[in-house]
Amino acid sequence: MQDVFIFPSGSTKAANPQPDGEYGTSLRMFNRKNGCYDVVYTCETCMKRLTFTKEGNRLTGRVLDEENAFWVFSDITPDRFHWENMLVREDGTKELICEIFGKRI
Repeated sequence: MQDVFIFPSGSTKAANPQPDGEYGTSLRMFNRKNGCYDVVYTCETCMKRLTFTKEGNRLTGRVLDEENAFWVFSDITPDRFHWENMLVREDGTKELICEIFGKRI
């Protein structure tokens, strides 16, 4: 399955550029052996490999090359989702690096 991410929209990007906005794509495949999704995400500045597990209505992804980095998709509906890029510090506290309220089109 391929997902395309456009944050912000093209019209918003032209009128109001956002320094943390990006256009990217991901490929995901269900890994039956491990019961998870294997994902590769790429954009202009990076490529990341993740493993996602489902926990209720949340998908939690561990960034494989970054020991304490996680991506969380929650509040998933047919046309919307909430995404968080989280860092778990050594003391166990979580730091929100980036947050997106996405809309599927």
